Amino acid sequence: MGSGFKRGRYASLPPAPRFGSAPIPLFVGVAAATGLRPLVQPPGEKSAPVRYNTALTRRQLLYVSSEGRTSHMDKQVLEASGAPAALGAYSQGIAANGFVFTAGQLGLNPTTNTMISDDVGDQARQALDNLEAILAAADSSFGDAVQTTIFLVDLNDFAVVNQIYAERIGAAPPARTTIQVAALPLGARVEIAMIALSGGKEHV
Repeated sequence: MGSGFKRGRYASLPPAPRFGSAPIPLFVGVAAATGLRPLVQPPGEKSAPVRYNTALTRRQLLYVSSEGRTSHMDKQVLEASGAPAALGAYSQGIAANGFVFTAGQLGLNPTTNTMISDDVGDQARQALDNLEAILAAADSSFGDAVQTTIFLVDLNDFAVVNQIYAERIGAAPPARTTIQVAALPLGARVEIAMIALSGGKEHV
């Protein structure tokens, strides 16, 4: 796992997180951060490296480098043909550490990259279609969403957007924030972004 990986049963993250006055061992920190389960180390193997059950899929693997930093692995750029291509220096979505982070989606037709219409309801439906396509690229769905952020140019549109959103998001909706903004790209009236669990993450 790299030449800088620290060996030993009680190797700690620098600076080690603490519980009271005692540092938390590396395997505890990693288990808490990623859900990796440390295997039982037989007595007498004091020089053996800390070992983890990596059978859990799409978990983030952490290791301590020689500079004392924590390195992060498992970042995937998502490309969904059913969503508009990125209009700038950003990705449609990123899957990392068992989560999906989407870029904010407008009511853009993914084929023409033009606004579906001037109607806020039409734009909201298309934005949700685009989000659904991005989540699907990570084997995720609206049922896996944990956070939604909605940007509106006019809060008077909230009731319309809220009704459409509620019809699509289903039971047990995610946490949500709705914000009024001065303007959105391309003259859009609504933009929606989500964070969701990826399909490969064990839901606990």
